[in-house]
Amino acid sequence: MRPCSVLWWFSRGGLVRTRPRSSAFSSSSSCSLSLDFQRVPYGGVEITDSRLVPPAGKERTAVCGAEEAAAVVEALRRGLPQWKMEGYRAVWIKLWLPFSAALVSPALEMGFRPFYTTRDTLTLNISLLPKEQDHLPLGPVHHVGVACLAIDSEERAVVIRERAGFAKGFWKLPGGKVDPMEGVAEAAVREMAEEAGLVTRFAALCAIQEVHHNRLSGPARDGASDLYFTVLLHPPADPAECALKPQLSEVSAAEWMPVADLLKEPMYREGSGLRQALLAGISIHQGRTRGLSTVSLRTFRGFPHNVYLPVPSPS
Repeated sequence: MRPCSVLWWFSRGGLVRTRPRSSAFSSSSSCSLSLDFQRVPYGGVEITDSRLVPPAGKERTAVCGAEEAAAVVEALRRGLPQWKMEGYRAVWIKLWLPFSAALVSPALEMGFRPFYTTRDTLTLNISLLPKEQDHLPLGPVHHVGVACLAIDSEERAVVIRERAGFAKGFWKLPGGKVDPMEGVAEAAVREMAEEAGLVTRFAALCAIQEVHHNRLSGPARDGASDLYFTVLLHPPADPAECALKPQLSEVSAAEWMPVADLLKEPMYREGSGLRQALLAGISIHQGRTRGLSTVSLRTFRGFPHNVYLPVPSPS
């Protein structure tokens, strides 16, 4: 490589920066590419260029300059064949919106495909392999939710009525979606506190329901699946701490209902998955069966994760 303003260069698995950001592009030199990337598992490339990241505190207001956006697009165009030649399998890029919105259309034209979106970002990828060898994974396809079952010493369960949604007007267990990076047990405790105003402790995982959706489920779930966990919670032992305070913005009412009456509610009719999950929770509460407890561990790569294991038998 002849001398030039090089900081890094293409290196399998390394970061690349072949020109300072302020330098112009040149089509006649290998120093023409100016883009940061890093190697990721399975032979991929992740674009990590700081020009794609909005200034701190302005994530939802700032917009990438036209010249910088054009420079990144040009660098991507030149980088794809180079990465392919070097044996990389795929390229990933995360775009902040609206900051990097100008890059979406050019990226799609290059063959990038949407992979995952949040309220503020859009992650795209492109395979560098022949079509018959393209095994890039789909983006996340499951919604994860929890139903919260807290039963007191009088065999009553906390139930709520929601103000909107498919369950509007029906008595049901509190619950909702699990937040990003949140455990199922944590989500159940949080949802019970938010919707019913009751502070509880995790007891056991009772049941898992799997539901596959189509367009009849609406655009938010069309083509995705639900994993819905029924979680048994310990209510406070002191009755004085068991008063319910419904989240009035979402919940019209909350009360303690005998579980025998809850099983007669339309949401828990005979033959339904919700009824079977509720019955499993009642059985665990009454000590007739055991559920799963949670253990916080780490993967072999050091990432924290929760493992749900059978509750040990009483010694």
